[in-house]
Amino acid sequence: MSVTASGSPLLLAYQPVTSRANVILMNYAATDPSIANPAKMTYSVIASEPEEAEALAHYLKSQGKIGSAALIVDNSDVGQSSQSAFEAAWKANGGTITTVQTYDVNSLDLSGQVAKVAATHPSYVYFQISTPPEAAQILKTAQQLGFHAKWLSNTFFGATGSPSAVAPEDNGVIYSYVAFQPTKNSLAKAYAAKFQAKYHVTPDIYSATSYVGVQLMAAALKKEGTSPSKIADYLDHLSGFQSILGNLSFNNGQLKMPVSIEVVANGTPKILYSGS
Repeated sequence: MSVTASGSPLLLAYQPVTSRANVILMNYAATDPSIANPAKMTYSVIASEPEEAEALAHYLKSQGKIGSAALIVDNSDVGQSSQSAFEAAWKANGGTITTVQTYDVNSLDLSGQVAKVAATHPSYVYFQISTPPEAAQILKTAQQLGFHAKWLSNTFFGATGSPSAVAPEDNGVIYSYVAFQPTKNSLAKAYAAKFQAKYHVTPDIYSATSYVGVQLMAAALKKEGTSPSKIADYLDHLSGFQSILGNLSFNNGQLKMPVSIEVVANGTPKILYSGS
C-alpha cells in the first residue's frame, strides 16, 4: 500500500502515521531533507532542498560571485528547511549571511521585511515562496524601495515562472531548478506528447515526479506483491529503473536528480548551468 502527497508539512504530518501502519509514503514534491527515510518507509523522487542550495551556491562560487546574502522565507516547515539549507550551503562555499527575514504565508504587505533586508546591503537576496503572488510582491516592493540586489530562488519559483507566467520584475532572478527534460529519452518524449495532448500544457517537474512515483509503486507491487517490507527492500535496492527521468536508483530513500541553474532573461528562463 502507498500514499503520495505534496508539500513538506503534509509529508511530515503523514510520516509517523504511515510509518506505524507499514504504509509506503512516496514523496514527489516536498524538499525537506528529513522526509526521505527508508527506516520510516518514506521515499523521495524529487531533489532535496540541500541539494538545490548546494548547486546554487557552488555555481555562483565557480563564477567568482559568492558574497553576502540575506534571506526572505515564509514561516513554515518549508521556509525553515530552505533557510537552513541555503545558509549551510552559502557559508560552506565562502559566503556570509547578513539577515534572515520571515513572513506569514499570503501576507499582503512585505515592505517591512524587504526594507530590513535592504538595510544590510547584501549582494544577494535568497527568497523562498509558497505562492506565485508572493514573488511578485517581494520583487515589486524592492523596486519601489530602490533596492537593487541580485535575487536567488529555487525550483518552485522556476515552476511558477514558465514563459507564459514570467512577470517583468522576474528578470534577473537566478534559481536552482530540477527540470523535467522531455527530450531526455524516448519514454520522456512519449510522456510529454501524451500529457500535452490531454491537458494542453507542457508537463512540469511535479507532473513528472508524481507520474514516476506511481510507476515505481506499480512496479514494486507487480514484483513483490503487497508485502510492505518486500516493497521497501525493492525500492532500497532499485538500480537502473528505466523512466521518463532517466535510469533511477535511491540513496537512503532519496532519488538522485540533476539540479540546473537558470536565470530569467528578457522574460524567458535561460539555462546557465545544466546539472548532470
